[in-house]
Amino acid sequence: MPTDQPSPRLLWSEDGLYVAFSATGKPAMVKGDLWNRSNNFEVFISPGNKKESFYHFALSCANDFHQGYRRLLPIEAAYDSKWRGDGVEYFARADENGWSAEIFIPFAAIGAEKPKPYSSWFGNIVASNHLFSPKFTTSFSLTMKNNHNYNLFGRVKFMGDGD
Repeated sequence: MPTDQPSPRLLWSEDGLYVAFSATGKPAMVKGDLWNRSNNFEVFISPGNKKESFYHFALSCANDFHQGYRRLLPIEAAYDSKWRGDGVEYFARADENGWSAEIFIPFAAIGAEKPKPYSSWFGNIVASNHLFSPKFTTSFSLTMKNNHNYNLFGRVKFMGDGD
């Protein structure tokens, strides 16, 4: 059975963002190959309302992990795939019935303060399924086959207590 029904969740606390992901069905999994042969999910987050930068986190069902950063303002810079966020934690688990993953992103790691209730940032969450050829991708934002297309990131709204 192909993987299906990708389901991301985003939670926040005093300390950071928690991103959880799950999908049903047997995943394609090749340890050491995050991008081309393993199912994965990616989180792009741009703190604040100005799109001054974005942070990128990717995790495969085989527990391979990537993080990167790109400054956008005041002068746009190249993507930095060697950037590492202090305190970022991740874990993935998979079996024949599906896979799930979690990433914790401390606000301090991305140079952001805890957002206020009802404020919003920009971001995107992407899930890629490599069980078939060609792979298929599900995305929160329609980024036109370029997950790094920050101009098309959607708004992430931080709700208040009880919402």
